[in-house]
Amino acid sequence: TALLAGKCNNLYFHSTLISIMQSSAEVIKAASAKGGDASSKLTPSQNLIAGSIAGVMSRSFTAPLDVTKILFQMQTEAIDKTAKSGYNSFGGALARIFKEEGLHGLWKGNVVACLRLGPYSGVKYLTFESTKDYFADQNGKIPEWKRACCGALAGCCAVLCTYPLDLVKTRLTIQKEGVGADGVVYKKTYSGTWDCLSKVVRDEGP
Repeated sequence: TALLAGKCNNLYFHSTLISIMQSSAEVIKAASAKGGDASSKLTPSQNLIAGSIAGVMSRSFTAPLDVTKILFQMQTEAIDKTAKSGYNSFGGALARIFKEEGLHGLWKGNVVACLRLGPYSGVKYLTFESTKDYFADQNGKIPEWKRACCGALAGCCAVLCTYPLDLVKTRLTIQKEGVGADGVVYKKTYSGTWDCLSKVVRDEGP
């Protein structure tokens, strides 16, 4: 249905993104731990850095999945062989983007996405680890419902800190440049991250 447009790409994207993010964060945290002991506590700054690096790595690996997901969500016609846009399947969307915009088209918006997901992941890990330690008992154990609350709080803090960059990432991703397969000439509305931020604030308000 229209409300679930791009659902498969979204599932591929987020499952891959979170898998890489979690794995990267654990590897970085283990490498940062004193004496290589993964069980030792990291400082707040180490948690922030580990989460940020993991976020940037995972987003860069999964950028094409996110680009196609957003295009499917923005498409108003049915996602099937009759779609005039050419975005009728995951493979078809990748091929269309590569043909019209080249390889860099699959990673458009990735810089601002990393600027957003790096701090997002960093703030999320920092907040989660800090609140988890706060709610833990004397034995270092924490009830599952409190752990869930820590995760929810961490997610909220991360979103609040990085939402403007998420908006910019989406706008940079959906814009096109060059001649499309339908003969339409597309021109960029924004030249980059800062240009998009400044135009949004100027034309729509902060």
